[in-house]
Amino acid sequence: MYSTLSGICIFATFFTLENAVGNRALFQGLAVERAGERYMREQGTRPTIFFSLKDVKAKDHDSLMAMMAATIAQLYNQFLDLTEQNLLNPVEKEYFFQVLRRQVPLAELQYAVGYLMDFLRRRYGRPVLLLIDEYDAPIQCAWEHGFY
Repeated sequence: MYSTLSGICIFATFFTLENAVGNRALFQGLAVERAGERYMREQGTRPTIFFSLKDVKAKDHDSLMAMMAATIAQLYNQFLDLTEQNLLNPVEKEYFFQVLRRQVPLAELQYAVGYLMDFLRRRYGRPVLLLIDEYDAPIQCAWEHGFY
């Protein structure tokens, strides 16, 4: 899921449950490993959501929100396996697919990441780590184009 070790992505790679054993090798010899087992015990222990808003830029509000919906849909697609378990009730499963199809009303889209965090928390029984990179890109874009 996290293919590089640059920027904030390194935190996602460190903490994520996905490929935890394989990821551990990426930190061999680094300062975090040399700092002691106390820190390395945290490696690979958290359900982790990582996404970037760097490409969420547009010249008007509606287009920006459409790009935000697309970005959140891509995020949901990473966790599509949640729909294949008995974890989600029918309403939650329908909501999940509405996000994927970008059919969630914008007023409700604001809750999508929070719902995804709840789904993952229920699946793994532990709090979810949320990492958002370039969160300021849509804000800066809105400012530059006069719809902040």
